[in-house]
Amino acid sequence: MNKAQLVEAIADKVGGRQAAAEAVDAVLDAIVRAVVTGDRVSVTGFGSFEKVERPARYARNPQTGERVRVKKTSVPRFRAGQGFKDLVSGSKKLPRGGEVADLVGVTSFLASDDAGFMTGQTLVVDGGLWRL
Repeated sequence: MNKAQLVEAIADKVGGRQAAAEAVDAVLDAIVRAVVTGDRVSVTGFGSFEKVERPARYARNPQTGERVRVKKTSVPRFRAGQGFKDLVSGSKKLPRGGEVADLVGVTSFLASDDAGFMTGQTLVVDGGLWRL
């Protein structure tokens, strides 16, 4: 599923394609901005996003076998929450027409003060969609 398909999938729940596109953009923007600044974004039952530092290391060029130095870098990491893992593994059944957000226990999402936005605001799940 790509971004356009995600927008289409939630358009009926939020009152149209434009509102769905804005909601998806707002949620993704909030997550990206928080992770870039080094904050951890946790959505209970779904998972968490965080910035992880990879140290400098040596690698080998597979064509020549030459030893190459790789610089340290930062990368994003996503770790699935237990509710999401249970659904994917099949230990919990996906509800028919019900809301998955209720099943995995997603209730709220808080961004930290370090991000400089959304401070003190809660992103509440309403019918399975995070509303800003």
